[in-house]
Amino acid sequence: LNRFYSICESSSPLKMESVLRSHRFKGASVTIPHKENVLPLMDTLTDAATKIGAVNTVVRQTDGSYLGDNTDWIGIRNLLQSALPKKEGLKGLVVGAGGT
Repeated sequence: LNRFYSICESSSPLKMESVLRSHRFKGASVTIPHKENVLPLMDTLTDAATKIGAVNTVVRQTDGSYLGDNTDWIGIRNLLQSALPKKEGLKGLVVGAGGT
């Protein structure tokens, strides 16, 4: 693939939008504080991004549209599943105070 991955640090949503709209843009990892700011720039959201209300992965589709996804939950789930004992009857676990 003729692609590169670079850092684009800015607190400006306008800068973020200009990078996304660049003809060279194909995808990005989005970090706090922009996980929520990027939502209006997406054409489509995955179920995970919709339910979580934040995007950490942006993919430019072949038709030029932008797909927003959130994959944070997968890493969190996998870590918890590997670290927690298997207990019969365990219904749920609340960890942290949000911010994903």
